[in-house]
Amino acid sequence: MRRSIFTLLLIVLPVVVTAQTPYDPTTVKLVRLLSRDFFELNSIPYLEPMVEAVNATSNASFYHSAYVPKNDTLYFRFGVHGMMGFVRDDQKWYKATIPTEQSNITNEADFIYNQIKTIFKTGLETGNIVPPERSPTVLGYGIDTFYIPVAYLQQEMQKNPYYNLLPDTTKKTIDNALGNLPNALSLPPGGNIDRIMAAIPQLEIGALYGTELLIRFIPPIELDTTIGDFSFWGIGIKHSISQYFDDPALDIAAQIVYQGTTLENVVGVTSSRLKSSATIWNANVHASKRFDWFTAFSGISVDNLSIQADYTYTLPRSLQASLNLITWKDFNNDGQQQDDEFVADPDHVWVDKNEDGLRQVDEFEYAPGQGYPGDTEPQTSSVSLTETSVKWTLGGAAQFGPLSIFVDYSIGKFNVFSGGLEVSF
Repeated sequence: MRRSIFTLLLIVLPVVVTAQTPYDPTTVKLVRLLSRDFFELNSIPYLEPMVEAVNATSNASFYHSAYVPKNDTLYFRFGVHGMMGFVRDDQKWYKATIPTEQSNITNEADFIYNQIKTIFKTGLETGNIVPPERSPTVLGYGIDTFYIPVAYLQQEMQKNPYYNLLPDTTKKTIDNALGNLPNALSLPPGGNIDRIMAAIPQLEIGALYGTELLIRFIPPIELDTTIGDFSFWGIGIKHSISQYFDDPALDIAAQIVYQGTTLENVVGVTSSRLKSSATIWNANVHASKRFDWFTAFSGISVDNLSIQADYTYTLPRSLQASLNLITWKDFNNDGQQQDDEFVADPDHVWVDKNEDGLRQVDEFEYAPGQGYPGDTEPQTSSVSLTETSVKWTLGGAAQFGPLSIFVDYSIGKFNVFSGGLEVSF
């Protein structure tokens, strides 16, 4: 099978003729393939805990009393419910990996990339490639790097018995592509986040046949520069169960709430644009007991969370610079290479006229379409997540006329502390 694949390559692999550009197109294609797979294997588990934590935090504080009037009456309760979710330790770390699965071959870059992934797999098995022990998620702390032993890749590629069967032009392309690969892939840093906080307005309207309506809504707001813009809506109904019993010892109610959230942010060294939407079902049974001005309450709930997240990203700027997709221009003529001085410049090429190795502004000559284009092919990755969990809530509320003050704590897969103020009218 391997022999037939290489025989096919001998026939169909084209001789690559490229324009006189500062970058090698095959290397750029190769790095894009590697960046895509590396992103999906690492940046998605890097970001997922944040998406999960934000949605789990918002899915709390639905009730602080199970009492619903048996007789039909009109009333309103409006309050602001604050939630603070506690990040678990396992949400702060993940195990970074590199791609090893083979893919379909449609061009020269695909062929080289498959061979690299074969070497990756062997390197991991033999210990020649050593991934980090653990790396921080967006909620964790610290920074990490996945080192790529380029010399090892070149050595293993040339040891392949089929390598020498390839045309010299193809071997040269492979050698150049491997030689231009970065020797490290930067993993995004953690934000050192222990808690997720949100405040949500909630309106309750009652009561009809012992049933209340719950409405929640917040427009897009920035929760945190690390977390991004968050928007939210929810609707639910609560029905009294205790109304069917004479003189019950406890007030008991059942509630169903349906919520939707969106989360948008730009994160990481790839400037990944995250856009996530989630739907959340909460079904709970809760009970309460009033003692004069104080009410104790508790409940059990089942949550079902469905998340769809899309990530659009480009190559990191440092990687674009190493591939000559962007170039340094000394705008302030201080000889220092500042990050914001690396720019795309598609219509100019650098000519080292004085052979000093420094890219001066007057050394860029006009050459339409042959310069430094930047990463013009953003890539998109998607992930879906569905999760069901059970949680127990315990809390108390103090009533002062029309004003209520309440706190509760939910224990489950993601623990949340809630509290707030509510006024009835």
